Amino acid sequence: MISSFRAKTADNAACANLHTRELSIEWVPIKKLELNPNNPRVHSEKQVRQLAGSIKAFGFNAPILVDADLKIIAGHGRVQAAELLGMKYVPTIRLEH
Repeated sequence: MISSFRAKTADNAACANLHTRELSIEWVPIKKLELNPNNPRVHSEKQVRQLAGSIKAFGFNAPILVDADLKIIAGHGRVQAAELLGMKYVPTIRLEH
């Protein structure tokens, strides 16, 4: 079991070296983000309120994933929750590859 873990860790390190760009969190105004109309996940009002409660209690722990044009890849519900809380900015990670 331990040897397979080490192998996976070594493989992950090798893969990380293939992409030299470091991930960084950028706080972006919500109004600049574009919702993806093809997003398969739809959040109910209850779910958005629950997400808002989590953000209020624990902070914004999972950034929104966006493309180079600031179209949301993942995190539509969190953006809606942030709007509900009156936030102007949300943390994002741009995935431009």
